Amino acid sequence: GAIKSKYSFWAICVMFGCIQGVNSAWQATFQETLGKGTSAHLSDSAIGWLGFFNQGANNLGCLASATVTDGIFRATGRRAYRAMLITCFGLSAAVCWLFAFGLSSAVWSSPLLDLGPTALVCIAVASGFTVGLGSPCAFELSAELGYPAVSEGLASTIIFCMWNAACFAVLFVPPAALKSSANLIISMTLTVMVVLCTTLREKYHRQDATA
Repeated sequence: GAIKSKYSFWAICVMFGCIQGVNSAWQATFQETLGKGTSAHLSDSAIGWLGFFNQGANNLGCLASATVTDGIFRATGRRAYRAMLITCFGLSAAVCWLFAFGLSSAVWSSPLLDLGPTALVCIAVASGFTVGLGSPCAFELSAELGYPAVSEGLASTIIFCMWNAACFAVLFVPPAALKSSANLIISMTLTVMVVLCTTLREKYHRQDATA
């Protein structure tokens, strides 16, 4: 009943699930977009390490998020999750566009920026950190917006369902098309989601109930 009318709750679940799902699919294309035969011409071993460091940076971002949000809370008395999401995913969108401009795509046949393989690897790792930095905020905000109609566990489950649905949707993109458009898809997804984040109503139902 009540949860059906919670636009902001459903919006954050769908948006964050889509970001994570598309991000997971994007990481799986590193072999095609950065491997041998591409302008980056990275070895299989280097791409394997890139995936490792990208995920490591994501985990580090998740850990750093607690320090940042706690600092904001001590200063303002509020968590400011929406502002964190806009900032983190905005940075990630900028980083992914930079990555896309450094490689060929379905829109441009040759890289728009001469970044080099080292810079591309650093950018990909930075993207993992920025997405990780915003991830805990998305889970926490969904729990706050869903309370008391939806438990924290159910809110997380909905996000993971959206996450898997986004990954599944990408499977239907032909391999050749995905190779040439993966960087554009992740960049546009993050850009659109940042804009949609500005429409969220930030309510801290759990925090207010225990105040």
